[in-house]
Amino acid sequence: MAESEGGLPDLHLTEQQLTRLYELSAEWELQSAESDDPQARGGWPPQQNPLIAAELGTEVAEKWAKHRQEANGRFEVREIAGRTASDGVPLTAEQRRRMVELYTALDEEAVEEMRGQVVQPPTNEAEAIEWHQGTKEQNVRQRHKLLERAATFLSAKQLEVLRRHSEQKAAAREQQWEQRRSQGQLVHKDANGCLTSFMP
Repeated sequence: MAESEGGLPDLHLTEQQLTRLYELSAEWELQSAESDDPQARGGWPPQQNPLIAAELGTEVAEKWAKHRQEANGRFEVREIAGRTASDGVPLTAEQRRRMVELYTALDEEAVEEMRGQVVQPPTNEAEAIEWHQGTKEQNVRQRHKLLERAATFLSAKQLEVLRRHSEQKAAAREQQWEQRRSQGQLVHKDANGCLTSFMP
């Protein structure tokens, strides 16, 4: 995934070192998943990996944590950059950097909003529909923040591309959710009636 997002040239690692970094990252993820510490299991932002720090150095571990933290932002910006380029208003390197920072900040704010809340996943379709409505409202607020802040460094045409892109993604998510709802697939339970998954 790291390579699909542009690789890690800022780490200046050899191919062998990069492979080892991935191995150490996976090893630490497994250890964290088995931990009794909730912060270790699902902490945000991603913490510095002590296995990477011990073998490849603290600087590499810090940059890797930052890389993971910005992963969603880089993915989003790659899509936006493609669209703006197609419309003849490509993003500059500085605009791409600021967009990554913006998406990352919004992700952090969304996590912070939920911090400390005890949220019970829906166990039936009615609860899933109510959950989805709350998710939609949160996504609308996020899109509003995205466009408001991006307007400070994007041109009017670039901002319009971002707005269309955001609305199209929201519409696609809603269409997928509605299809699952119509097929009765919002909530899945196992043979014992225990919840296994749901469509948010």
